Amino acid sequence: MNTVKAGAAHTAVTSIAPVPGSRRAVSDHFREHFSAMFDEYPIDSYIRLLDETGSDKSMYYSAPEVRAHWQSIVAKWGDEALEIYHRVTMLELMQGFEARAVKHNYPNSIIQLFHQNFARIEKNIATGPVGTYPHHGDNFIKDFSLCRQTAFPGGGAWVVDHAGGFSRKFMFQGGLGQFLRMARLYLFATRGHRPLYSMHIHNELSQGHTLEERQACHLRIVEMMARHPEIKGMYGISWLTDPLIPKVSPRLRWVREIPEANGCEYFRVGIDIEGGALTRSTTRRRLFEEGKYMPTKYLSIWPRKKMMAWARRVTSQPYAPPRVKHHIAPTSVAK
Repeated sequence: MNTVKAGAAHTAVTSIAPVPGSRRAVSDHFREHFSAMFDEYPIDSYIRLLDETGSDKSMYYSAPEVRAHWQSIVAKWGDEALEIYHRVTMLELMQGFEARAVKHNYPNSIIQLFHQNFARIEKNIATGPVGTYPHHGDNFIKDFSLCRQTAFPGGGAWVVDHAGGFSRKFMFQGGLGQFLRMARLYLFATRGHRPLYSMHIHNELSQGHTLEERQACHLRIVEMMARHPEIKGMYGISWLTDPLIPKVSPRLRWVREIPEANGCEYFRVGIDIEGGALTRSTTRRRLFEEGKYMPTKYLSIWPRKKMMAWARRVTSQPYAPPRVKHHIAPTSVAK
């Protein structure tokens, strides 16, 4: 077996044909091609670095020490080699799932979702072409977070960040009324701005963006909250919760309306031209070009007590998704 030398990474990586197999077989396949890189940068040392610098941070956080580690690998081996390095890291993290999962106390519903996602990720690692998992790519960030368990799968289109928190600067971005509402919520409902769970749409799972799946995800989040009393609620930032969406995209009105009717509060963040609102709908694009619609992000905050009360109302078993009594018929995200 030929191995890749430093400085020759790009040509060699693009010529490797990954083969499906067990986690160990796929890992060995990559390690054999990059034995010098893996000797110099051991995976177990990298995992320790990740745990020491970011296990309690958002999935999008990368510590300076971690970025320096990446830069060192790229300087010697190239961007594609860093992708291979991360593929092997993900395999090792998945292999150690049970030991890492203990502190999170996941319910069985979420453990099952982890294994479903791991099957998808393993296939991507084993058979995906170079470029499937660039370290700056959104799909990689979310799958890497699942492997590290800095996020957990919520089902449907969503992964859920363990260590989120909303910025208090948004108090000052919507006038006096928004300041007073957000200050009241901060002081008396959430009693702080972190930790809160945060849902994120995974592009590879976007077909699961339906009302049924979203409500099942919300119930799984409540199930996790019941096991983690330190969690203050759930928050998110999205153009989907713009109050104009029910008018411009009526099929998406449930994204905001159901949580809002059950204690979730919304705060204006700002214009969001690049967030996907205009690329995913010809209607929204046309209205934007006609000056009748401007994509706008809103911060949503659903306090713990209000969210758990909603769960009790919609199911006879508050913490046992996915049985849900629907307020609106399920529908897929508008394209």
